[in-house]
Amino acid sequence: MSKQHAPTPEQVAGLRAHAARRREQTAERVRDAVRILEGTSRNVTAAAIEKITGIGFTALKRNTDAYAEFCRHSTQLRTKLEQERAGDKRKRGADVVATPGIANSDPLMHHTKLWLVAELRRACAERDEAQQRYRALLQEHMGLQGELRDLRHVCEDHR
Repeated sequence: MSKQHAPTPEQVAGLRAHAARRREQTAERVRDAVRILEGTSRNVTAAAIEKITGIGFTALKRNTDAYAEFCRHSTQLRTKLEQERAGDKRKRGADVVATPGIANSDPLMHHTKLWLVAELRRACAERDEAQQRYRALLQEHMGLQGELRDLRHVCEDHR
């Protein structure tokens, strides 16, 4: 059984430098692909960039510089922004625009709408039940306060 050793600070620094170089190379490949697409008057889409660079959309989205470059030049996102600025909200999804540099790290973003609606309804039902229990407890408390007041009067009469 081999024993693993913790990496040295030099190894960690080397890995970080290598990762930074790879991130920059990826961003540069995306910039080149955007130039090619725009130079040939083709739409700048994730599929077109993947075809030219071999970089999938998931990898593109993880690299904030490359994703920001893609968002600046994306034909689809530009169309959505123009529709939003023009006030045309009728088209489905026109008000949803990807934000460069922000990852979809919220765990709720990975659930389906059906699941989210079901969870929302369950939470609303729980809230309603809690409100009913609260009202019942409040009624009971008010009744007990009245009884306590009556008992105090009885005690004062016996003194």
